Amino acid sequence: MPIVSEVSKVDVIVVGAGITGLSTAYAVQKAGGNVLVLEASDHVGGRIMTRERNGDKVEVGQQYLLSTYDNALALIEELGMSGELIEESREAYQYIDKKGRSHVLDGETDLLRLLGVRGAADLARATLQLGTLGKPYPTYDLETCVEEYDNVTANEGLAWAGEKFRDFVLRPMCYGNAGTSLDHLSLFDATRMFRSHLKKPKHFAFRQGNLSFPKKLAEQVPVVLNVKVSGLLTRDDTVVGVQLADGRSVEARHVILCTTPDAAARITPEAFTRPRALLDDFHHSPLALAFFHLDRPVRSAGVSFGIAYPEKRFFNLSINHTVTRPFLVPSGKAIISAWSAYPDSPEMLAKSDEEIAGRAFEELKLFYPGLSHEWIEHNEVVRHAWGYSRHAPGDCRRLLEFRDDAARYAGLSYANADYNLVSLESGIIMGKRAAARAMLGLKELA
Repeated sequence: MPIVSEVSKVDVIVVGAGITGLSTAYAVQKAGGNVLVLEASDHVGGRIMTRERNGDKVEVGQQYLLSTYDNALALIEELGMSGELIEESREAYQYIDKKGRSHVLDGETDLLRLLGVRGAADLARATLQLGTLGKPYPTYDLETCVEEYDNVTANEGLAWAGEKFRDFVLRPMCYGNAGTSLDHLSLFDATRMFRSHLKKPKHFAFRQGNLSFPKKLAEQVPVVLNVKVSGLLTRDDTVVGVQLADGRSVEARHVILCTTPDAAARITPEAFTRPRALLDDFHHSPLALAFFHLDRPVRSAGVSFGIAYPEKRFFNLSINHTVTRPFLVPSGKAIISAWSAYPDSPEMLAKSDEEIAGRAFEELKLFYPGLSHEWIEHNEVVRHAWGYSRHAPGDCRRLLEFRDDAARYAGLSYANADYNLVSLESGIIMGKRAAARAMLGLKELA
């Protein structure tokens, strides 16, 4: 990889070596542009994070790819990695009801039985109202704002739904896919997720861990690690490069910020008032996660939800990673995780790792009866201070306005899943669009 001190000027600088940044740089390079990726940390991948211990691997960030990720799958095929994708073993799902009883569901028939007559009717109504007859819009690319969906919370828009449909369909969907509750998510985003679930996409992971995907991309484009960008170089309202934290600078004819919005806010000049307004007030779901490597296998559902359980809980989702991805855990020993969500996760993040792990393990006993501290070989707390964006009411309109505002500044683009519809696919789509804009700008300057 090139050394920054040897690079004083390039066509395009991409800031951030997550999957969006790397795929964006790949698109620029493929189109003939001279590109450089600058990453503040010591590794590529961003929120794709694969941990390894004694030969066993576990994903502690981005969990899966879906069979509906057309752009991501096309890129994976182009990189020659399609053979590395393995379909996950979803096995059954476990739901804990309000009385603490476990319900293990293995298919649609089991779900309908649990929902009962009223819940099944609600499912049919939602399928018709939100799916078949709902206002159309893409699942992974924000192109338009449907005001009647964007202006209310999911809780308000789905007020007609009965208790069981909420507890065993809507709440787990929002918790698992957006890291939040019905009260803190727009009906627009809840509808998008519900439509995605109706397609019943397959879940895939990489044979050697999801981190192998960004690592493969990083082999294709120049990436420099441990380089923090502190600001943008501007001439009037045109961006002409980046300022580095160590005082050096790199000139470019286009800069693409592929960082999380909080990092983009620190880099974007205050004079760029309209883009900064959104970046400084961007809704998101921070996450506190706890992972436990046990000394034995644990028979359980692959994914468990305890959202309906009445007692106060901070970790209402658990994954038995050995069940969902046995190909990553050759030892066969259980790796289980506990996931918090907004609005409770900030409270967890304020605690020490020891406190988080302790609370998480106690709450996991609801999902895994007989779970004992004596079984723990290793544990790790993973803090995602940003997590991912959370589309609250009004955010679709705000994001579309942000894109229009940002486009007014020559030499600058923003690309990240958070500015789109919050998925790996969304980030790649937005990166391709930013790369095309950068290359168009290069041609106009030529």
